[in-house]
Formats: sequence, C-alpha cells, structure tokens
Amino acid sequence: MGKKHKNKNKKRGFLRGLRWFIRTCFVWSMRLFLFTAMLLLLLFSAVWLLFLRTFNAQHISEVITEELQKRLDRPVAISSLDLKFINTVELKGFYVLDTEGAPGQALLAADSVTLRFKLLPLLEQKLVIDEVSLHAPRFSVIRSVDGTY
Repeated sequence: MGKKHKNKNKKRGFLRGLRWFIRTCFVWSMRLFLFTAMLLLLLFSAVWLLFLRTFNAQHISEVITEELQKRLDRPVAISSLDLKFINTVELKGFYVLDTEGAPGQALLAADSVTLRFKLLPLLEQKLVIDEVSLHAPRFSVIRSVDGTY
C-alpha cells in the first residue's frame, strides 16, 4: 500500500508541476504579447503625431489645386483641406469655375470632395488618386448664345 501511495503522490506532483509550468508559460507569453502590442501602438502613435506635425495642408492644397486646374483647363477653388486618414484627404468648399459659358460662375460645386490616394508613389513625389467622392455635388449647365451647352 505504501508503494502505490508514493506512485500516486509522484503522479500528482508531476501533474501539479506540469500544470504550473503550462500556466506560467501562458502568463509569460500573454505578457510578452501585450507588451509587444503596447510598444507597437506607442510607436505607431508617435509616428502618427510626427506626421501630423509635419503635414502641410496649405502646400498640399496648392498642389492639388494646380494639378486639377491643369487637368480640367479651368480655375479650381478649395476652401480648406482636412486629413481624414493617412491616405485620405477631404477638400471642403470645392468649386470648378466656368470660363466659357458663364465666366466666373461655378460649373461644378461640391460641399466636400474626398480623395483617396496611394501612399508609395508619394515617396517619388507623385500623387496617384485611387478614388474621388463628391458630397452634395451641384452641376451648372449653361446654354451659350450659339445653342451649345
């Protein structure tokens, strides 16, 4: 009877030790995971704050306005520019002015325009726009003297 009792105690001791080892490994792995996640979150936040500090909305607004004027061959006006996400910009008070039918009037107006662009071409000083969304657009179609619109 004494030998069986010792074997049971050895088994119980081994199982307790194994359970303690598994629990300790799990706790340490969770701590390591949480520490790594918090460190990455802190690093990402610091980079985001640095980006927001160096983000020059006025310069980007001028570049977008000039590029749109070249492409549309008409004057373009933007009231303000807001950075929505790292690859999304919102242009508020967007106007494309008419130069032929009714000079000075808005040919196209929108409360806001959302531009989503690719990030990698920015490293080469290029702006590649993926998506353009107009919010509350207004088109003005004017009939000229010769009957064309």
